[in-house]
Amino acid sequence: MPHLFYRPHMTDGVVRQGFDLRLEKDARMFTEWRDEGEYPGCIGPSVSFDAEGKVVVAGKAVASVPIGQWSRIEIEAALGKMAPRTFTLVVTGPDGKKQTFPDLPFVGKEFRELHWLGFSSVAAADCVFYVDNLKVKRAVK
Repeated sequence: MPHLFYRPHMTDGVVRQGFDLRLEKDARMFTEWRDEGEYPGCIGPSVSFDAEGKVVVAGKAVASVPIGQWSRIEIEAALGKMAPRTFTLVVTGPDGKKQTFPDLPFVGKEFRELHWLGFSSVAAADCVFYVDNLKVKRAVK
């Protein structure tokens, strides 16, 4: 279960995660936000990428990215007790075409703060994916 995570410890405001992603053959991975509560109630935004390049949120394919090419992924959500329980996903393909998916549901019912942001492979066999140009910051509205 190879994974990489960061502990940003952000508790309020609107946060944006952006990164470039390149999936290679048979890669399967996800990125998600978590707070410090019990798993899986602690999970906020969660986006998976399957071996065909499908982008999956809450069990539903919302977009796709090409295998072997770079795409840009952006996730934005408000934090805090009174914040909406949804996030926005923007997928930009190598051709520059943007697809925006607002009001996607959080996985966990208890997520409120960003204390863990991770990338994890879920493939059963050896595979490769690349993440570059990662930024996690407060969104300026």
